[in-house]
Amino acid sequence: FNWKTQQPSSLQLPTYLHISLSHISGVIFDIIKLNMISLLIAMYSFNGIVSSHEYCGYDGIKQEVLDNDNDGSIHAKFEAIEQNFESFKAEHALNQNPFDGILEIPVIVQLLHNPNSDNLNNIMTHERIQSQILRLNIDFLAFNNDQIPSDTNWNLLKANYSVSFKLADVYRTETDQTIFSDSKFLFPEFGGNAVHDPVHYLNLYIAKFSGGSAGYFISGNNPKWDMCVHQPNYFGDTTYKYIRDETWKSDIDNSWNLGRVAVHEVGHWLALNHIFYGGCSDANDGVNDTPKQDEAKWGCSEYTYSCDSKEPDMYMNYMSYSGGACFGLFTKGQKQRSLSLLELSYADGGRKELTKYSKDEKRYVNDLYFRVLSQKETDGDKICGPMDHLIDNCEMIDGNNNYIYICASTTNNPYVNVIGDISISTKYDNNCMNIIENGKYLCYSKVSNTDSTNNDRMTIDQLKRKLISISLCPSVPTVNPTHSPSANPTNVPTSGPTNVPTTLDDCPGNSFCAGKSDGNYEIQSLGYPGTHYVSCVAGKYAYCRPCPAGLIYNQESDQCEFPSSDLF
Repeated sequence: FNWKTQQPSSLQLPTYLHISLSHISGVIFDIIKLNMISLLIAMYSFNGIVSSHEYCGYDGIKQEVLDNDNDGSIHAKFEAIEQNFESFKAEHALNQNPFDGILEIPVIVQLLHNPNSDNLNNIMTHERIQSQILRLNIDFLAFNNDQIPSDTNWNLLKANYSVSFKLADVYRTETDQTIFSDSKFLFPEFGGNAVHDPVHYLNLYIAKFSGGSAGYFISGNNPKWDMCVHQPNYFGDTTYKYIRDETWKSDIDNSWNLGRVAVHEVGHWLALNHIFYGGCSDANDGVNDTPKQDEAKWGCSEYTYSCDSKEPDMYMNYMSYSGGACFGLFTKGQKQRSLSLLELSYADGGRKELTKYSKDEKRYVNDLYFRVLSQKETDGDKICGPMDHLIDNCEMIDGNNNYIYICASTTNNPYVNVIGDISISTKYDNNCMNIIENGKYLCYSKVSNTDSTNNDRMTIDQLKRKLISISLCPSVPTVNPTHSPSANPTNVPTSGPTNVPTTLDDCPGNSFCAGKSDGNYEIQSLGYPGTHYVSCVAGKYAYCRPCPAGLIYNQESDQCEFPSSDLF
């Protein structure tokens, strides 16, 4: 399995297209307009199955809202966004970022479920949500390897946004609604849940709503409406490889099973128009390097041409309507339009505040997930998602001889909640994942990342030690054969120790780690066996472990070594 190659081997034309209602960039909706907007969504959203004769409601909804802009504020927002984009293009090179490194965007996933009429809370597992986050990161960081036709210049235009989406939290809200009338899922008084701080977070909603669309985006700068919403069966990526129980995949629509409805909607959230917006006009979609396209088109089996252009319609663009299996790129011009929002304040229609966070010196773990491969792999880039970490020396093997690996996402953004503790449980919770044993789950709890003095936050090293303490990973110290009495010792195990003590009879008490830095400590000087060592995390006792048989722990090298007169 390789995230850089894990795509359909050939592009397939979907039989039906379930696509999203487009956004109205920069428009402010007041809650008093709820009924009007709901009516417009119903009027202009797609039916569940869309034929090639139906069109998106973007133009209609935009025009209706502008026609009702009595005070001119909506027109002003549109103009401010466009003027800012023109200034940005004049001041920045096409592929220049207005920030250093990778911008981390916190994500809140909001699930609305009715326990009396649906099973969404169980179907929308941690693995399914994680699969969607990974899909966003893969596509926006251009790690996808969808085959771009060699007779086009699209490969040269393909852009890496240099943004990474970090799962901050999942809000699971019970409702008495079976299906929401359009956007009422945003309001508690209608059984919904309010958008969470859209100035600093991307809100991704999962809800059953009327109107027939797969998902849509409303408003780029109003805190009551600024979110992307998805019908449940379009949220998640079925190429995500997990362990045995993947029944959640059966709920995802086969024509949009790569999680790219969300990629499309987040494109709108970042100010992108549909690629066919504006038709053959000079303005078109507002981006110079996307070919003009006269109307929405479906499928990717052959080229189509528009507007007397010699360039084919860019069916692989995420902002087209070709289909999830056809998608493959944002252009550099689209990236430039999106990133221009980062120099415009939220009040003026932009997302500048996303870049204004104090980066912590350390990176803390904000999410964990498993990967499964049929063969052993050592390259973390072929196992975990982009920017994520492989927990090395911690692979497991299931009953089908599949290799199970643990991956971790880290962040230095204080707006992203981070993991405070992990445990193995026999009771499933929303922040739990199946492990290779039936009836056991790896679970975690989250803590705030805003307090720099919070010692409960876990770094990668602390996570590794904790995984060892719950016996999910083998011992940390490595075996150093340099002090072996023979060139090729036969008594050095290749895996972790199996004689782990079940009590602390051979180890110091829990107070041993008080005031100590993270790390492993020898205890022979305290009168305990030299074969054992203690690991401390955040000033707390993590575990006591023995070295493999016949070896002594050396604190200086943090290794289990053969006894020698020059040691200890």
